[in-house]
Amino acid sequence: MRNRWIILALSTFLFVVVISYALADGTETLGPPSIPIATGNGLFAGGTGMLNQPGTIEVSIPNEAEIRQVLLYWEGQMAGNLPGDDTIVVNGTGVTGQLIGGQTFFWDGFYSSSFRADISDMGLVTPGDTTLTLAGLNFTEVNNGAGVLVLYDDGGEAADFQLRDGIDIAFF
Repeated sequence: MRNRWIILALSTFLFVVVISYALADGTETLGPPSIPIATGNGLFAGGTGMLNQPGTIEVSIPNEAEIRQVLLYWEGQMAGNLPGDDTIVVNGTGVTGQLIGGQTFFWDGFYSSSFRADISDMGLVTPGDTTLTLAGLNFTEVNNGAGVLVLYDDGGEAADFQLRDGIDIAFF
């Protein structure tokens, strides 16, 4: 009987400790972007891991398309409760992004943050095939990855884009 109480007490303690580290706190949600999203009828999405830099993303857009918007996203983890690295280098040009998710405490003891930058006006993505080379990401714990979303119009029927962004690491 005594062993059952000990096991019950230890189980309750572990459950409370695990829950306190795993509960969602509102910084790990996805929601509508805080910037206007272009209209169009097509999209391209691609990404790369950033543990080893540089990372590359091969973008392929129809030749007859008009690029409407290019959004760049990246995420990483910090060893402390800090927002992380809001800059990344794309094809040799520095880009500063806006914090859109985090800093969120993750179960491994680090804080995860995600950033977004609208790089439409930089001319880095054109119709046809484009290679984006990404580097310079410097989170203190881990540089997880980066991604690009390209919205375009090739003259077809308009699509209903419903984009959500932020940081999606809630697991409890």
